[in-house]
Amino acid sequence: MIYPQNFEQKTGFDRIRELVAANCLGSLGRERVAAMHFSTDYARITEALERTSEMMRILAGEREFPSDFFFDLRPSLRRIRPEGTHLGEKEAFDLWRSLGTLRDIVHFFHPPKGEGSPYPCLSALAGEVPLFPGILSALASLLDASGRVKDTASADLVRIRGEIAHTEGSLSRILGSILRAAQEEGFVERDLSPTLRDGRLVIPVAPAFRRRIRGIVHDESASGK
Repeated sequence: MIYPQNFEQKTGFDRIRELVAANCLGSLGRERVAAMHFSTDYARITEALERTSEMMRILAGEREFPSDFFFDLRPSLRRIRPEGTHLGEKEAFDLWRSLGTLRDIVHFFHPPKGEGSPYPCLSALAGEVPLFPGILSALASLLDASGRVKDTASADLVRIRGEIAHTEGSLSRILGSILRAAQEEGFVERDLSPTLRDGRLVIPVAPAFRRRIRGIVHDESASGK
């Protein structure tokens, strides 16, 4: 049977595609939905309906489906193809969480204990998903739970972060000494404390005393301090 080019619009299939796309968790799902098209293949339609039925049972069941993190990492992965390039901290964290979600989905349908799955169609689909335990393990050793590179990631990082902490502590002590001296001279109010402006610790000084303290004016507030 020959179908007209606007058959999807006549049957409302294009509207169904829009509704499904609106409920996707990310760009990867929306791209998959955009590629959907009308089919007359009975076997393919039956399989799709079985998968849909199984997913509806999962969403209505007591066991939560692992769907927390889905990031489109294709731009980042393409960028690091040349040798010597690497992912940034946030990109590595997104990769770690995405691979963890894939692993959890596969284990959802194929429990490590070897228990049978009540979702045969989706289990067959999940069985095609490759897992990367080596990469997951490496990322777990490099990143903490908040996605920050651990101090123990390398000996150089331990040393660098130690030096930064030592320098920050020294700066804080010096600034505190300057602030106390300025307060004793009456140049700065007693209840004031250093504040951050553009990543720098600064002392709020009244306009009348701005030249009484040696230093650089980094910013000016609405009150003139």
